[in-house]
Amino acid sequence: LTLRADGVPSLWNPETGEIAPIHCFRRSENGNTVVPRIVEPLESFFVVLDPDGVNGDRIVDTDLTVLAVENGTDARVAHAISNAYTREGFIDFGNESSMRHISVAAGEDKVMDFSDKWMFEKGKPNVLVLNRWVSTQGFAEGVGWFNMLGGTVIQEASFQVDGYSGKLRAIFDKVPEPNEIYLNGTLLQQFTPSDYLDHQMKQVDITRLVKPGQNVLKIVFELKERAFQGKTGIDPLELMFDPVMIVGDFAVATNGNGSQSITQEGSGLRSGTWTKQGYPYFAGSIEYRQQIYVDEDFCTGRHCYLELDDVREAIDITVNGTHLGVRLWEPYRIEVGDSLKVGMNDVRIRVWNTLANLLDLRNMDSGIIGGA
Repeated sequence: LTLRADGVPSLWNPETGEIAPIHCFRRSENGNTVVPRIVEPLESFFVVLDPDGVNGDRIVDTDLTVLAVENGTDARVAHAISNAYTREGFIDFGNESSMRHISVAAGEDKVMDFSDKWMFEKGKPNVLVLNRWVSTQGFAEGVGWFNMLGGTVIQEASFQVDGYSGKLRAIFDKVPEPNEIYLNGTLLQQFTPSDYLDHQMKQVDITRLVKPGQNVLKIVFELKERAFQGKTGIDPLELMFDPVMIVGDFAVATNGNGSQSITQEGSGLRSGTWTKQGYPYFAGSIEYRQQIYVDEDFCTGRHCYLELDDVREAIDITVNGTHLGVRLWEPYRIEVGDSLKVGMNDVRIRVWNTLANLLDLRNMDSGIIGGA
């Protein structure tokens, strides 16, 4: 990175607000400031120049990441680690007129892989989206031309319950009024504002009305008088604006014929999209938890990092109760620091996805996709 100005550079992190000195820089013959290497692939920072900064001997080039430089007893000491650009392992120290080339024998990184099995806790209930309906169009009393003068409309959808007996709620939005809604033949009453997704939606507890096997939800309403649709007046009518949602602490199983069932949740998740593990419509956050043992040789005298291959879409990391930070994009890598200890360590990674799977039925990968 070449900056058309003279000064001592520093690095401003747009994610955390932290300001850190840049330990490696030099000046070109025409007075520009050159910073050889400052970021890992896909990282972004602001570089700020202080024209009144103190100059002197420094690291002018390296293929390592310099973490700190301090004054030792009889020499200056640099703490550096390898990075994606490290090939030879070197540090050039001095100034523009006199430099010393130092070869650095970097030790190999030690890697400890997490298991692909995680304990988990959802940030909100799971959801089954009912978007396949059978529509029956009736007639207004005394007339037989539905499209022009309206009439009774009946919408029916079914869902399967296998091995689940927990609480369930049904959530409705933009159902034409007045209406009557039935579950397995019983009229639903006592609707309240929804505490899931949008309080302007209406919810009702259906726990006591649900039965094992197939359940039928029926919505009956009167379609008001309306004009023709299309040249012949027989174009399909769009009568249901939004799908109905069934909400609870269950998993969604996909059957061989493509239908879906509400089932009991499992005790854990594996690395890989959670959409294929019972949560195809889930939108929100899931906390992944794992206990990992670290021996003294692994972490003593080393800079330790937690790194994930792929995540959809954002993560918040806590180790042994210490919050380490949020990562919204690659690289999904964060320094663990003093929060890591010898012995058992409690690692928690909260992952957020987007609303696409719930609102658009997109089936986009979500969760910890690769290794950790």
